[in-house]
This record gives sequence, structure tokens and C-alpha cells, in this order.
Amino acid sequence: MKNIPVKWAISWLIFSHFCGIVFLFIPSLRDWALSFSGLNLLLAFLVTLSQTRHHSRPFMQLASVVLGIAVLGFIAEAVGVATGFPFGAYQYGTRLGWKILEVPPVIGLNWAGLVLSFVVLFEQGSLQYNLTTNKWMRALYVGLAMMVFDFFLEPVAIKLAYWNWEQVAVPPQNYASWAILSAVFSLLIPSGVENKVAFMYVAVQWMFFMVVSFLAP
Repeated sequence: MKNIPVKWAISWLIFSHFCGIVFLFIPSLRDWALSFSGLNLLLAFLVTLSQTRHHSRPFMQLASVVLGIAVLGFIAEAVGVATGFPFGAYQYGTRLGWKILEVPPVIGLNWAGLVLSFVVLFEQGSLQYNLTTNKWMRALYVGLAMMVFDFFLEPVAIKLAYWNWEQVAVPPQNYASWAILSAVFSLLIPSGVENKVAFMYVAVQWMFFMVVSFLAP
């Protein structure tokens, strides 16, 4: 994949999510804007993936690993929708785009993008503070970070009809499953991976969820 300048990648992530927030507050544009949710996730993932680097591994090898995680995330979601295991009983709506086995493929991509980003953030923090780490500690961190992230994601996703649960409340097993699967997926990513927009990939989604959760109708 041709290298996209970092400043352009960051600018796109901020701009696209900012526009999404603004359009949600314009009643005549709300449904139209939400119809682009899947495309926005796809583009955000591709922009972030393009910035992935490693000191000794070629880009295509790294991309194959990340896309492999996307496939595993998609499979987990497809099993979850079909059986209720491991997340609980839920169904996807239509706002994340077309579906395969009742699951939008962009969900798998977002799994991969988030796991990659949290791996990078953990390794950056470890280097900055001179912490000795290994892949098992990294997996624990990623699992916990993804569980917390999903805790804030769920109310917004339900409000926007991205998916819905059969139960009134999100089942606790969903959060535990996010933590375990994310930790396992993170073990596939080699140590020393770098990505200069990883923080922004997580931050813009977090910002979107927070604004929508507290302010959107």
C-alpha cells in the first residue's frame, strides 16, 4: 500500500469523525450520515493500516497479520450472531453496511484496527517509561483496554442501531469475551510494530462515542 503522509492520515481521521458528529445533530442529515458509518470505518482502518511499520518485517507481512486478525474477529462475530456464544444474543442492524453471515465485514476490520492500535500504544508507553515487557503482559493490557473501550462503545452502538441485544442490558460475558479474544489476537502481532496514527485511531472513536453518548438525541 502506498504510504499516506502521516499528517494527511491524522487529518482524515479527525475530519471524518468530526463530520459524523456534526451531521448527527442535523435531523435532516442524521440517517444519511449514519448510512456512511461502515464506509467511514473501512477508510479509517485502511488509513491506519497504511502507517504500520516494523524495523525488520515488510509491510505486506504486517498487513497480512492484521488482516488475519480481522478475519478472526469476523468469524468470532459470525459465531456470536448465529449461536449467542461467546458474546451473548445480539443482532446487527443495517447501518454498518452489507453483511455476510449477518455480520458487517467492517466489524472485523475494526477489531483488527483497535487491537493493532492498543498494541502500538502499549509498546510506545513501555519504551517511554523504560518498562520491561513481554507479549503476555502486552496481551493482558490489550485485553483490558479493549474491554474498557467496549464498555463505552456499547451504549452508543445501541443508540445508533448498529446492533441490538436480546437482553435489556449488555451481558457481562460480552465484556469478558472482548478482553479474552483481544488478548489472544494481540499475540499475533510482532513486537516492535510501529504506527504513528494508532493513538488518533482510538482517540477519534472514543471522542465520537463520548459526544454521541451524552449529547446526541
